[in-house]
Amino acid sequence: MSQKKTGGVDAISAEEFRKYARDPRTWLTTARMLKRAADILWQTYWAEFRTSMDEYVRRVKAGWVPCHSESTWSEMARPYMLLAGFAIENLLKGLWLARDAAALKGDRLDFGSRGHDLKWLSVRASLQLNQDELLELELLTNSIVCSGRYSISKRSQELVKADWQLHTFDAHQIGVLYEKLRTALLKYSTGNRA
Repeated sequence: MSQKKTGGVDAISAEEFRKYARDPRTWLTTARMLKRAADILWQTYWAEFRTSMDEYVRRVKAGWVPCHSESTWSEMARPYMLLAGFAIENLLKGLWLARDAAALKGDRLDFGSRGHDLKWLSVRASLQLNQDELLELELLTNSIVCSGRYSISKRSQELVKADWQLHTFDAHQIGVLYEKLRTALLKYSTGNRA
């Protein structure tokens, strides 16, 4: 691997960068790490939820009315969706690059201003997805650009949308979509290019 020094850091050549960027293993590895972190978070949440459910039911029966701020739902759902969204984003970008090097501009990646828009990336990756999968991508995109990172949306109408999305996503369906995309990208790891 030929390297040059850039401010004390070794840099690879543009050619090597392009090869690395188009290697599905690059994207699969990062996607796996992010999805595993998301799954650990979600499993922890469900373990805590099951443990506290008896107490919750007892308190509700005694007349307690839970308020939104007391819910751990958004505390766990937001970071789960952010990490799962980043995992799926990596798979989609990997698929796009495996099929077409258009996002490679010399020695840099350029996904444009819509680089976190998962539905847009799925089109660039030439995927055929059903309506439920497209909805999951929309929910995850919102988590990546807003609700997973910030306490409030940029616009008032987005705040209602973000709260609704937290209560409509399906962690199992996100897992199924992740596996579908991972399997598609794995097909390129043996050197098969479209």
